[in-house]
Amino acid sequence: MRLLLLSLFIPSLLSAQDHLLISEVTMAPSAGEFIEIYNPTANVIDLSNYYLSDNMGYATVPSGTVVVPSTDFLVKFPAGATIPAFGVVVVAMDGHLFDSLYAPVTANFQIKRTSMTVTNMDTIKVDSNPSLTNGGEAIILSYWDNQSDLMSDVDMVNVGVPSAINEITAKTGLLVDGPDTDTISTAYLMDQMTMGKMATSPNTGFSAKRILLEVGNEVTTGGNGITGHDETTEAILITWDATFTAPDPGVTGLLTGIAINATNTNKFKAYPNPAKNEFKIDFKGNFVNGNTQVSLYAMNGTLVDTFVMNGDEMTVSTSSYQKGIYFLKSGEGKNTFVIKMVIE
Repeated sequence: MRLLLLSLFIPSLLSAQDHLLISEVTMAPSAGEFIEIYNPTANVIDLSNYYLSDNMGYATVPSGTVVVPSTDFLVKFPAGATIPAFGVVVVAMDGHLFDSLYAPVTANFQIKRTSMTVTNMDTIKVDSNPSLTNGGEAIILSYWDNQSDLMSDVDMVNVGVPSAINEITAKTGLLVDGPDTDTISTAYLMDQMTMGKMATSPNTGFSAKRILLEVGNEVTTGGNGITGHDETTEAILITWDATFTAPDPGVTGLLTGIAINATNTNKFKAYPNPAKNEFKIDFKGNFVNGNTQVSLYAMNGTLVDTFVMNGDEMTVSTSSYQKGIYFLKSGEGKNTFVIKMVIE
């Protein structure tokens, strides 16, 4: 397994990114379906109490009663499973087919028990023929300590353009009573549900990949997350790629060449920041001939504006924008650069 290539921005980010992340998903072809999980921390993490699902049934695991729709799954990592610091693990839908398709890369875990050499995920509720819906699917990583009334969200993403029955939905107010000695139920906190969906879905032979950490890209307090985040608020139009490429399971370039939550990057800068009346985009001599686009996104991931650069510098008026936090994004895939921009 190859590990993450580190960038100069890692030290400041790791202290803020304190939990596991879903980093890549392939939904087609069926033989190639997999979910990759990345550990952005400096510690080996025990996966024994972590669950993976493509439906909201995970929320009732502590009650002992779970309903999983047709073709869906809810699985748990086996006891003793771990993920290395700055490393990834790959969960294949079908371990045998995965290993045949992606050789010499092999899956770490499998949901369908088809391979004698790939470690099985523990089955909580799995349909007879689980799969990831090609058009779009919710992928949810969660945690339970085997005692509490509620599950803790770790990371979740709407991959592609899932239908209403396949997308993330709110747990707000859902009452669950766990295995403790009392009979008092606990309610989930409000899920703000601002995540949205991707513009398109990755077709056969392509995958959706995370390109940025969550830092600065989701609400970090008052949520159902394992560290208090509201995982339903991640701005996935910023943190996930829009131009899908071929799968590369087992390796992530997540931080390679990427700066996030910075006032300026090593490729371009924006100033003044905060901006009141206008701000300037400056490529600092790094401008490449041709029309380079810089996109402005709202905090929830909505595309607000696109600027076409014809040189190193461009001045932008803020008169048509509401006050708030925005993100300026340049580049695609693993060569993405993002600046957190405040407009007053």
